[in-house]
Amino acid sequence: MTRGEKPVMDKRLLLILNPQAGMMRAARQLTRLVEIFQKAGYRVSVHLTEGPGDGTAAARRWGKEYDRVVCVGGDGTLNEVMRGLLESGAETELGYLPAGSTNDFANSIGLNADLLKAAKDAAGGEVVSIDAGRFNGRIFAYVAAFGAFTEVSYRTPQAAKNMLGRMAFLLEGMKELQDIRPIHMALKCGEEQIESDFIFGTVSNSAPMAGLITPTVETDLSDGNFEVTLARFPNTPQESAQLVAALRMGEESPLVVRRQARQIEVWCGEPVSWSLDGEQELAEGRFVIENLKRRVPFVMPLRKKK
Repeated sequence: MTRGEKPVMDKRLLLILNPQAGMMRAARQLTRLVEIFQKAGYRVSVHLTEGPGDGTAAARRWGKEYDRVVCVGGDGTLNEVMRGLLESGAETELGYLPAGSTNDFANSIGLNADLLKAAKDAAGGEVVSIDAGRFNGRIFAYVAAFGAFTEVSYRTPQAAKNMLGRMAFLLEGMKELQDIRPIHMALKCGEEQIESDFIFGTVSNSAPMAGLITPTVETDLSDGNFEVTLARFPNTPQESAQLVAALRMGEESPLVVRRQARQIEVWCGEPVSWSLDGEQELAEGRFVIENLKRRVPFVMPLRKKK
Protein backbone atom coordinates (compact mmCIF):
# COMPACT_ATOMS: atom_id res chain seq x y z
CA MET A 1 0.00 0.00 0.00
CA THR A 2 1.50 3.36 -1.05
CA ARG A 3 1.59 6.40 1.15
CA GLY A 4 -1.77 8.13 1.31
CA GLU A 5 -3.62 5.10 -0.07
CA LYS A 6 -6.50 3.99 2.10
CA PRO A 7 -6.62 0.32 3.16
CA VAL A 8 -9.33 -1.87 1.69
CA MET A 9 -11.58 -2.68 4.63
CA ASP A 10 -13.04 -6.04 3.67
CA LYS A 11 -12.91 -7.60 7.14
CA ARG A 12 -15.06 -6.84 10.18
CA LEU A 13 -13.71 -6.55 13.72
CA LEU A 14 -15.62 -6.12 16.97
CA LEU A 15 -13.64 -4.43 19.74
CA ILE A 16 -15.10 -5.26 23.18
CA LEU A 17 -13.49 -2.96 25.73
CA ASN A 18 -13.86 -2.86 29.51
CA PRO A 19 -13.51 0.88 30.26
CA GLN A 20 -12.90 0.25 33.99
CA ALA A 21 -9.95 -2.13 33.62
CA GLY A 22 -6.49 -1.20 34.91
CA MET A 23 -6.51 2.57 35.52
CA MET A 24 -8.91 2.95 32.56
CA ARG A 25 -5.87 3.30 30.29
CA ALA A 26 -7.44 1.33 27.44
CA ALA A 27 -10.40 3.71 27.25
CA ARG A 28 -8.00 6.64 26.86
CA GLN A 29 -6.28 4.88 23.96
CA LEU A 30 -9.49 3.91 22.15
CA THR A 31 -9.02 6.19 19.15
CA ARG A 32 -5.48 4.94 18.54
CA LEU A 33 -6.55 1.32 18.93
CA VAL A 34 -9.28 1.76 16.32
CA GLU A 35 -6.78 3.40 13.96
CA ILE A 36 -4.42 0.43 14.24
CA PHE A 37 -7.13 -2.03 13.27
CA GLN A 38 -8.38 0.19 10.46
CA LYS A 39 -4.89 0.40 8.98
CA ALA A 40 -4.81 -3.41 9.02
CA GLY A 41 -7.92 -3.45 6.81
CA TYR A 42 -10.69 -3.92 9.37
CA ARG A 43 -14.01 -2.15 9.62
CA VAL A 44 -14.19 -1.66 13.36
CA SER A 45 -17.22 -1.67 15.65
CA VAL A 46 -16.74 -0.83 19.34
CA HIS A 47 -18.68 -2.10 22.34
CA LEU A 48 -17.90 -0.69 25.80
CA THR A 49 -18.96 -3.10 28.53
CA GLU A 50 -21.36 -1.73 31.12
CA GLY A 51 -20.88 -4.25 33.92
CA PRO A 52 -20.31 -7.90 34.81
CA GLY A 53 -21.56 -10.30 32.16
CA ASP A 54 -21.90 -7.68 29.43
CA GLY A 55 -18.83 -8.95 27.56
CA THR A 56 -20.38 -12.41 27.40
CA ALA A 57 -23.70 -11.04 26.19
CA ALA A 58 -22.05 -8.92 23.47
CA ALA A 59 -19.86 -11.76 22.19
CA ARG A 60 -22.77 -14.20 22.23
CA ARG A 61 -25.07 -11.79 20.38
CA TRP A 62 -22.74 -10.38 17.73
CA GLY A 63 -19.67 -12.63 17.57
CA LYS A 64 -20.78 -14.60 14.53
CA GLU A 65 -21.17 -11.42 12.49
CA TYR A 66 -17.44 -10.58 12.62
CA ASP A 67 -14.21 -12.01 11.28
CA ARG A 68 -12.36 -11.17 14.48
CA VAL A 69 -13.34 -10.16 18.00
CA VAL A 70 -10.72 -8.39 20.14
CA CYS A 71 -11.34 -7.98 23.85
CA VAL A 72 -9.59 -5.30 25.88
CA GLY A 73 -9.40 -5.60 29.67
CA GLY A 74 -8.22 -8.03 32.31
CA ASP A 75 -8.49 -11.79 32.65
CA GLY A 76 -12.15 -11.46 33.64
CA THR A 77 -12.94 -9.66 30.38
CA LEU A 78 -11.18 -12.39 28.41
CA ASN A 79 -13.22 -14.98 30.32
CA GLU A 80 -16.49 -13.26 29.46
CA VAL A 81 -15.79 -12.77 25.76
CA MET A 82 -14.40 -16.27 25.18
CA ARG A 83 -17.38 -17.69 27.02
CA GLY A 84 -19.83 -15.76 24.86
CA LEU A 85 -18.17 -16.82 21.61
CA LEU A 86 -18.05 -20.50 22.52
CA GLU A 87 -21.60 -20.57 23.85
CA SER A 88 -22.85 -19.00 20.60
CA GLY A 89 -21.05 -21.60 18.48
CA ALA A 90 -19.08 -18.88 16.70
CA GLU A 91 -15.74 -19.79 15.13
CA THR A 92 -14.67 -16.15 15.13
CA GLU A 93 -11.00 -15.39 15.72
CA LEU A 94 -10.28 -13.97 19.17
CA GLY A 95 -7.63 -11.40 20.02
CA TYR A 96 -6.77 -10.11 23.49
CA LEU A 97 -5.26 -6.81 24.60
CA PRO A 98 -4.25 -7.18 28.28
CA ALA A 99 -5.27 -3.99 30.08
CA GLY A 100 -6.07 -5.33 33.55
CA SER A 101 -4.24 -5.01 36.84
CA THR A 102 -2.30 -8.30 36.78
CA ASN A 103 -2.88 -10.03 33.40
CA ASP A 104 -1.59 -13.44 34.51
CA PHE A 105 -2.74 -15.24 31.37
CA ALA A 106 -1.24 -12.67 29.01
CA ASN A 107 2.06 -12.71 30.90
CA SER A 108 2.23 -16.50 30.88
CA ILE A 109 1.82 -16.76 27.09
CA GLY A 110 3.96 -13.77 26.15
CA LEU A 111 1.43 -11.18 24.99
CA ASN A 112 2.82 -7.65 24.73
CA ALA A 113 2.24 -5.50 27.82
CA ASP A 114 2.30 -2.33 25.70
CA LEU A 115 -1.31 -1.80 24.65
CA LEU A 116 -0.60 -0.34 21.20
CA LYS A 117 1.97 -3.01 20.37
CA ALA A 118 -0.48 -5.66 21.55
CA ALA A 119 -3.08 -4.15 19.22
CA LYS A 120 -0.70 -4.50 16.26
CA ASP A 121 -0.16 -8.13 17.24
CA ALA A 122 -3.92 -8.69 17.47
CA ALA A 123 -4.38 -7.08 14.05
CA GLY A 124 -1.67 -8.98 12.20
CA GLY A 125 -0.70 -11.96 14.34
CA GLU A 126 -1.05 -15.65 13.58
CA VAL A 127 -4.15 -17.59 14.53
CA VAL A 128 -3.51 -20.63 16.73
CA SER A 129 -6.20 -23.02 17.93
CA ILE A 130 -5.89 -23.18 21.73
CA ASP A 131 -7.69 -25.09 24.45
CA ALA A 132 -10.36 -23.71 26.73
CA GLY A 133 -12.07 -25.28 29.73
CA ARG A 134 -15.56 -26.16 30.87
CA PHE A 135 -16.28 -26.20 34.59
CA ASN A 136 -19.54 -27.88 35.57
CA GLY A 137 -20.95 -26.60 32.26
CA ARG A 138 -19.47 -23.08 32.47
CA ILE A 139 -16.72 -21.99 30.06
CA PHE A 140 -13.42 -20.61 31.35
CA ALA A 141 -10.38 -19.39 29.49
CA TYR A 142 -7.34 -20.63 31.37
CA VAL A 143 -7.67 -21.43 35.09
CA ALA A 144 -10.11 -22.83 37.64
CA ALA A 145 -8.82 -22.53 41.19
CA PHE A 146 -10.09 -23.11 44.71
CA GLY A 147 -8.89 -22.50 48.25
CA ALA A 148 -6.52 -19.99 49.80
CA PHE A 149 -6.16 -16.64 48.01
CA THR A 150 -8.45 -17.56 45.10
CA GLU A 151 -11.26 -15.35 46.41
CA VAL A 152 -8.96 -12.33 46.32
CA SER A 153 -9.43 -11.71 42.58
CA TYR A 154 -13.17 -11.13 42.81
CA ARG A 155 -13.26 -9.62 46.34
CA THR A 156 -10.67 -6.91 45.78
CA PRO A 157 -12.37 -3.60 44.91
CA GLN A 158 -11.77 -2.41 41.34
CA ALA A 159 -10.45 0.94 42.60
CA ALA A 160 -7.77 -0.86 44.62
CA LYS A 161 -6.84 -3.03 41.64
CA ASN A 162 -6.46 0.04 39.46
CA MET A 163 -4.35 1.91 42.00
CA LEU A 164 -2.12 -0.84 43.36
CA GLY A 165 -2.13 -3.62 40.75
CA ARG A 166 -0.73 -6.91 42.06
CA MET A 167 -0.04 -5.36 45.46
CA ALA A 168 -3.79 -4.96 45.99
CA PHE A 169 -4.23 -8.71 45.59
CA LEU A 170 -1.41 -9.43 48.03
CA LEU A 171 -2.82 -7.05 50.64
CA GLU A 172 -6.29 -8.52 50.33
CA GLY A 173 -4.84 -12.03 50.46
CA MET A 174 -3.15 -11.33 53.78
CA LYS A 175 -6.61 -10.88 55.32
CA GLU A 176 -7.41 -14.52 54.50
CA LEU A 177 -4.51 -16.06 56.41
CA GLN A 178 -6.34 -16.23 59.72
CA ASP A 179 -9.40 -17.80 58.10
CA ILE A 180 -7.72 -20.53 56.06
CA ARG A 181 -9.15 -23.98 56.76
CA PRO A 182 -8.75 -27.33 55.01
CA ILE A 183 -11.04 -28.24 52.13
CA HIS A 184 -11.77 -31.95 51.87
CA MET A 185 -12.08 -32.98 48.26
CA ALA A 186 -11.75 -36.06 46.07
CA LEU A 187 -10.59 -35.78 42.47
CA LYS A 188 -10.16 -38.23 39.63
CA CYS A 189 -7.41 -37.22 37.20
CA GLY A 190 -7.50 -39.69 34.36
CA GLU A 191 -7.63 -43.06 36.11
CA GLU A 192 -6.04 -41.85 39.36
CA GLN A 193 -8.10 -41.09 42.46
CA ILE A 194 -6.78 -38.39 44.81
CA GLU A 195 -8.52 -37.56 48.09
CA SER A 196 -7.17 -35.29 50.82
CA ASP A 197 -7.54 -32.09 52.80
CA PHE A 198 -6.29 -29.28 50.55
CA ILE A 199 -5.33 -25.68 51.10
CA PHE A 200 -5.85 -24.85 47.43
CA GLY A 201 -5.70 -26.25 43.92
CA THR A 202 -5.59 -25.14 40.30
CA VAL A 203 -6.67 -26.67 36.99
CA SER A 204 -5.01 -24.58 34.33
CA ASN A 205 -4.06 -24.17 30.69
CA SER A 206 -1.27 -21.73 31.59
CA ALA A 207 1.04 -20.90 34.49
CA PRO A 208 -1.42 -19.41 37.00
CA MET A 209 -0.70 -17.22 40.01
CA ALA A 210 2.54 -15.89 38.57
CA GLY A 211 5.34 -15.82 41.10
CA LEU A 212 3.80 -18.51 43.31
CA ILE A 213 3.06 -21.59 41.22
CA THR A 214 5.75 -22.71 38.78
CA PRO A 215 4.71 -25.32 36.19
CA THR A 216 6.70 -28.56 36.02
CA VAL A 217 6.84 -28.42 32.22
CA GLU A 218 6.40 -25.74 29.59
CA THR A 219 2.66 -25.36 29.11
CA ASP A 220 1.25 -26.33 25.72
CA LEU A 221 -1.91 -24.32 25.07
CA SER A 222 -3.15 -26.76 22.42
CA ASP A 223 -2.39 -30.27 23.70
CA GLY A 224 -5.81 -30.98 25.21
CA ASN A 225 -4.35 -31.36 28.72
CA PHE A 226 -4.75 -29.32 31.87
CA GLU A 227 -1.93 -28.72 34.33
CA VAL A 228 -3.29 -29.78 37.73
CA THR A 229 -1.67 -28.56 40.96
CA LEU A 230 -3.08 -29.62 44.35
CA ALA A 231 -1.62 -28.39 47.64
CA ARG A 232 -2.35 -30.48 50.72
CA PHE A 233 -3.14 -28.64 53.93
CA PRO A 234 0.05 -28.02 55.99
CA ASN A 235 -0.25 -28.77 59.69
CA THR A 236 2.93 -27.10 60.93
CA PRO A 237 4.94 -23.95 60.08
CA GLN A 238 7.67 -26.24 58.72
CA GLU A 239 5.22 -27.92 56.35
CA SER A 240 4.00 -24.49 55.24
CA ALA A 241 7.53 -23.48 54.30
CA GLN A 242 8.07 -26.76 52.45
CA LEU A 243 4.81 -26.26 50.57
CA VAL A 244 5.72 -22.77 49.36
CA ALA A 245 9.20 -23.92 48.32
CA ALA A 246 7.83 -26.85 46.31
CA LEU A 247 5.31 -24.63 44.53
CA ARG A 248 7.86 -22.00 43.59
CA MET A 249 10.43 -24.56 42.45
CA GLY A 250 7.92 -26.42 40.31
CA GLU A 251 8.49 -29.62 42.28
CA GLU A 252 6.24 -32.40 43.47
CA SER A 253 6.39 -33.30 47.15
CA PRO A 254 4.32 -35.06 49.80
CA LEU A 255 2.39 -31.79 50.07
CA VAL A 256 2.14 -30.91 46.36
CA VAL A 257 0.44 -33.10 43.75
CA ARG A 258 1.06 -32.28 40.07
CA ARG A 259 -0.66 -34.03 37.21
CA GLN A 260 -1.76 -33.57 33.61
CA ALA A 261 -5.28 -34.58 32.62
CA ARG A 262 -7.86 -34.02 29.90
CA GLN A 263 -10.72 -34.34 32.36
CA ILE A 264 -11.00 -34.03 36.13
CA GLU A 265 -13.93 -35.37 38.10
CA VAL A 266 -14.44 -33.59 41.42
CA TRP A 267 -16.40 -34.42 44.53
CA CYS A 268 -16.83 -32.13 47.54
CA GLY A 269 -19.40 -32.52 50.27
CA GLU A 270 -19.91 -28.81 50.91
CA PRO A 271 -20.09 -25.69 48.70
CA VAL A 272 -16.62 -24.61 47.60
CA SER A 273 -15.86 -21.23 46.10
CA TRP A 274 -13.86 -21.48 42.87
CA SER A 275 -12.27 -18.74 40.81
CA LEU A 276 -12.70 -19.11 37.04
CA ASP A 277 -10.23 -16.63 35.51
CA GLY A 278 -10.92 -14.43 38.53
CA GLU A 279 -14.72 -14.80 38.43
CA GLN A 280 -16.50 -16.57 41.30
CA GLU A 281 -18.32 -19.89 40.89
CA LEU A 282 -19.74 -21.99 43.74
CA ALA A 283 -19.81 -25.77 43.32
CA GLU A 284 -20.55 -28.83 45.44
CA GLY A 285 -21.28 -32.51 45.02
CA ARG A 286 -19.97 -34.22 41.88
CA PHE A 287 -19.02 -32.28 38.74
CA VAL A 288 -16.58 -32.38 35.86
CA ILE A 289 -13.85 -30.05 34.60
CA GLU A 290 -13.12 -30.84 30.95
CA ASN A 291 -10.62 -29.59 28.41
CA LEU A 292 -12.07 -28.21 25.18
CA LYS A 293 -9.17 -29.07 22.92
CA ARG A 294 -8.22 -26.46 20.31
CA ARG A 295 -11.68 -24.93 20.48
CA VAL A 296 -10.59 -21.27 20.34
CA PRO A 297 -8.98 -19.65 17.24
CA PHE A 298 -6.73 -17.29 19.21
CA VAL A 299 -4.56 -14.53 17.73
CA MET A 300 -0.95 -14.82 18.90
CA PRO A 301 2.00 -12.52 18.10
CA LEU A 302 3.94 -13.55 15.01
CA ARG A 303 6.89 -15.75 15.89
CA LYS A 304 10.26 -14.20 15.28
CA LYS A 305 12.23 -15.87 12.50
CA LYS A 306 15.43 -17.50 13.70
